[in-house]
Amino acid sequence: MSDTPHLKLPLIEASQAQKHVTHNEALMRLDAVCQLAVKDRNRTAPPASPQEGDRHIVAAGATGAWAGRDTLIAHRLDGIWTFLTPEPGWFCWDADPGSFVAWTGSEWVDIETGASLTAEYERLGVNTAPDATNKLAVKSNAVLFAPVAVADGGNGDVRFVVDKEAAGNTASLLFQDAWSGRAEIGLAGDDALRAKVSADGSTWSDAFSADPATGTLTLPNGAALSALNGGALGGLRNLLINGAFGVNQRGFAGGALAAGTYGHDRWKAGAGGADYSVAAGVVTLASGSLVQVIENPDLAGETVTVSVEDPSADIIVDVAGTGATIFAGSGRRGATVTVDGGATGDAAVTLSATSASFRRVQLEVGPLATPFERRPPMLEYMLCARYCITGVPFSSAGYAGSGGQASPSWVCVPAPVPLRTAPAVTIHIDISGNLDDGAADARDIYPLGVTIQAPSLDGGRTYWAGTLDYDAEF
Repeated sequence: MSDTPHLKLPLIEASQAQKHVTHNEALMRLDAVCQLAVKDRNRTAPPASPQEGDRHIVAAGATGAWAGRDTLIAHRLDGIWTFLTPEPGWFCWDADPGSFVAWTGSEWVDIETGASLTAEYERLGVNTAPDATNKLAVKSNAVLFAPVAVADGGNGDVRFVVDKEAAGNTASLLFQDAWSGRAEIGLAGDDALRAKVSADGSTWSDAFSADPATGTLTLPNGAALSALNGGALGGLRNLLINGAFGVNQRGFAGGALAAGTYGHDRWKAGAGGADYSVAAGVVTLASGSLVQVIENPDLAGETVTVSVEDPSADIIVDVAGTGATIFAGSGRRGATVTVDGGATGDAAVTLSATSASFRRVQLEVGPLATPFERRPPMLEYMLCARYCITGVPFSSAGYAGSGGQASPSWVCVPAPVPLRTAPAVTIHIDISGNLDDGAADARDIYPLGVTIQAPSLDGGRTYWAGTLDYDAEF
C-alpha cells in the first residue's frame, strides 16, 4: 500500500531515499483537507491571481487548468493546482456565501437545507432533553413554522400533520397548565373532531364534537351566549311557560304531589308523583318528576335543547318521548335531543331527578343552550292564564218573582285572556242574598268566559258576589 485509504496520504516505503519528500507531501495534504474551507464553489476556471494555499470546489463544466475536475477540491500548492477527491461525509466551509456544505458521494449540498441527505435521528431535543415518549422535545418561548415560498421552489403553504394508526387511536393537541391537562382538541377514540376541557387534569367535560360525515356540531353540555349579532338574543325563545316557577296561582307551598296534580302554574307531577319545593327561585326536586305539556309546539323531527342553571345533580329530561341527561355543574347546562318525527300534537317535557336543585328551566329549538329568557312578570302571568286563572271577580243583583228562579242571578264573567279550551269552573261566593249558594253552577262555558247562576230562595231582591277559578290545563 502506497497511500492511506481515506485521505490518500503517501506512505514512506521501506529503505526509501529522501523520506522527507514523502513526509512533507503527506503533511501538505493534511494541511489542505483538515479543517477544510474553500473560498467558493461556483468557479469553472482558476482565478487570475491565486494565492498559495487557496482552495476552491470546482464547479460543473470546468475549463482550462481545471478541465475535467468538476466537484473536486482545487488546492494551490507550490505554484500549481493539485486536486483532492472528497470522500462521502466530508464537511467544508464555503466562505462565499458563508455556509457549510457536505459531500454526499455525488454532489455538494448545503447542510442547512439537508437536500439529498437522509439523516434519521432516534431522538432530538432543542434546548431540552428528549425521552422515550417525547422523542422530539423543544423548549422555547415561541416556535415558528414558515412556508417555502413559491419563488424558492415551494408552494407557500404550511400544513401541520398529526396522524394516528387507526380510528380507535388518538391524534390530538393537549394544552397544559404546570404539566396538568386543561384542554384537548383532535380525534380522540374515533374520527369526530372533539374538544374537551378540565379544571384539574383528571375530570374532563366535552365542549363540542363535529360529525365527520355531516359536519353537524354537537354541544353535549350546551353553550352560554350573551349576544347575537351584537345585540340581545331574540325573545320568546323559551317554549316553556313559568320556567322560573314565579307564578303560583294555586298557592302550592311545596311537598308531595300526586300523579297528574298541578303545583306551580303549568307544572304537574309525573306518573309516579313528585316531591318538590321552590325557595328564592331555586327548585328542589326531592323525588319523582315534573311535567309541562306544551300546546301543539310542532317539534316533530326538530333538534331542541332543554337547559337549567346550576343543577346540583344529574337531571333526566324527556321531550315527547326522547330522553337525555343534563349533567350536574355550575352555570347554564343543557341536553340536546332530536324529537321523533312522529311526535305530533301536544308535547310533554319531563324533568326527573332525586335530590336535585336547579333554577330557570328553558326549552328552545336548536342545539344551543342560550341564556334564560326573562319575560316581564305580567306577560308570564298572561301566558299562564291561558291554562289556569284564579280569582276572576263577579257580582250581580236582581229580583225574583218566587223561589227557584235562576235568571235573576245570571252573570256573564269573561275570562281575562282566551283560555285553551272550555275550562272547569269553580265558584267562590263571598256574599249573597236570597240565593241558594249550594246550587250555584255554570250555565254556559266557553274559552272566552262563563255564565253562572244560582236559584232564588224566595221572591224578592237577589244579589251575590265572589270569584271564579278557570282551569283549562292538560
